[in-house]
Amino acid sequence: MTDRKTASTINDAELDQLYRDLDALRAECRAWAEAESADIAAGSYAGRVEELQGAIARVRALHVNSYGLCDECTGSHGVPWPCPTIQALDQPTPAATQPTGRLYYCPTTATVEDHTRHCCDQPDLHLPK
Repeated sequence: MTDRKTASTINDAELDQLYRDLDALRAECRAWAEAESADIAAGSYAGRVEELQGAIARVRALHVNSYGLCDECTGSHGVPWPCPTIQALDQPTPAATQPTGRLYYCPTTATVEDHTRHCCDQPDLHLPK
């Protein structure tokens, strides 16, 4: 058994030190939790980006230039290439959907968001990151 002081034998200075140690450990735990949450969010975003890039690549593989016409859209209509699908994919991202640069933590979904879209129905609970 370890030799520990009891509540009746500890002095004020020792109690103050225990509280300082406890506060430091809590702060370290919060920092680790926030770092892990950011890593998880970054990983889920990276996975989603890969999925979307794969989907775009599959669409582009269908809509190829075949003698100035879109191989997928043409059928009997003779749709010139680039077809509307490729034109839409080649458009720059509208400003409204570009990240704001400010990140927020959503406690409902436990994700980090940029507030261009809402991840839940309670955006007022989001905390600045």
